[in-house]
Amino acid sequence: MKHAAARFLFGVIVAVLWTGVLVLGVVFWGRWEFESSLVNNRFIQARYGGGDWPLTADTQLDPAKLDIAEREKWIGPGKSLQPVPLTAEQQRDRWLARTSHFASLPEPLRYTFARMYRVDVYAADDRGRVINRYPDELAAPGGVPAGEILPEALTALLEADPGVADENPLWVMDPARTGSPPWAIRFQQGQAVHETAFGNASEPATRFLFVPRNVDSPEHSLWDSEYFAMRPYYLEDDPPPGPGQPRGAFISINNVGLRDYDVVLPKPSDVCRVLCVGASTTYEGMHNLLTYPSVVEYLLNRKIGTRRVDVINAGVSGMNSAKHRVKMADYLFLQPDIVVFYLGANDVMHVIYPTMKIWLDGPRQLLSLRPVKRVLWRIVLPDEPEIDSRIRNIQEDLKAVAEGFLARGVQVVFCTFAAPDPDLLTAEERSYLEYCIEREWGGDQCSYAAYYYLLSRYNLGLRQMSDNLGAPCIPVAESVNGGLKWFGDICHMRNPGIEKKARVIAEALEPLVGTCPGGVTLSGAGIPRNGSTGN
Repeated sequence: MKHAAARFLFGVIVAVLWTGVLVLGVVFWGRWEFESSLVNNRFIQARYGGGDWPLTADTQLDPAKLDIAEREKWIGPGKSLQPVPLTAEQQRDRWLARTSHFASLPEPLRYTFARMYRVDVYAADDRGRVINRYPDELAAPGGVPAGEILPEALTALLEADPGVADENPLWVMDPARTGSPPWAIRFQQGQAVHETAFGNASEPATRFLFVPRNVDSPEHSLWDSEYFAMRPYYLEDDPPPGPGQPRGAFISINNVGLRDYDVVLPKPSDVCRVLCVGASTTYEGMHNLLTYPSVVEYLLNRKIGTRRVDVINAGVSGMNSAKHRVKMADYLFLQPDIVVFYLGANDVMHVIYPTMKIWLDGPRQLLSLRPVKRVLWRIVLPDEPEIDSRIRNIQEDLKAVAEGFLARGVQVVFCTFAAPDPDLLTAEERSYLEYCIEREWGGDQCSYAAYYYLLSRYNLGLRQMSDNLGAPCIPVAESVNGGLKWFGDICHMRNPGIEKKARVIAEALEPLVGTCPGGVTLSGAGIPRNGSTGN
């Protein structure tokens, strides 16, 4: 009996020792692979060391061959090569549209609105008592807290006669900052939610008062509000290159804070205006004329044979579905006929993935090793129904934006979001993408396989949403899915990829521009609603 017990104990000790040896082997293997990739991976060296990209592909978007004069002959007629700054009346109209939109937002997004537009919004009763304040004290110290009475200067604004209150709310411009946002806007109607000892309570707010905060961006900054709104007429020559792109880019921001030529408002009556809504994967390109919206515009107008279609680049780096919902009034202000949505990575990696990281906290150190992540990445994620449920919750904001456009007669078009297909990657390409996702996106616990899987579920949600809304869905992910010839990282494209994406979207939009003013007619079989590539 004693010998049996000893043998058992000996077997346990040997098993533990071999397990330790195996774990140490995996640890050293993982560390060796990581350190080796930093030295030997050509893509990592090119991206972070400033070398040339190892792969090339034929493209007409070569900045060295860009004929600006030729391309500008085909820009939309609703754009201007000369500056056309917004008038005070147009600024007023845009801010009043924002205030109306604020009242329609769910409570959490009202706080996002106030932070992104850099305003203090006071929901007050007719006596000047603050029912709620957006953002709260923690996010924006100072101002008047909930429950207190507004100071006399602001109370006077509440009491001032705005004329016909519902149609002409009070608008006060700060004379010291001509052309700036309004110093205060009074908007009547709506409700405010405030906290009580028994939970949240809703109370009528007869006044919403919008007071911009004195927050100035750095003098040479692209941002008017970081990762939300860009500064009109900002110029930058040779900014840091995008992933997989050479140096020599040029950035020019227009009259409405977008990377495009100035937008003519109101929109000319015979123009079909397409608005491309997205984030950095819409904004990206070596030159304003080499972004995918600009290429789509060039292709469509060349196909028509005349300048008839505006395609406006409304991409802003860092945007997600929630911020697009907050910004919807600005999109409507541009009077689009068609809106194209191309977004996914920021929702997946900055919103959806962080809600799942709790599943990864236990085996954190083990999962930071690439050999382990390759095997266990799927095990540590929630099950598929739970993932799909979380994705649907995030996509509710995008759905609300789409429904808002459709209700106003604007055609909505979704695009599936593209990424390099793991099955088409070489080992070197895969190692580079693992490094990118660890360094810039999901941290050392995330793997490229996990990202690609979550993105595939996100795209499935987009296709289901497009079916439910009766809106087309362009199969960009299915059409542009090659390796690092097309992509510079997990989502951003190099010039060849941007061109290919633009051609896919332009071809799909051809039948839709016939519904626009001017009776534009182009041949086309229509856009598959289910995201398939068709026959």
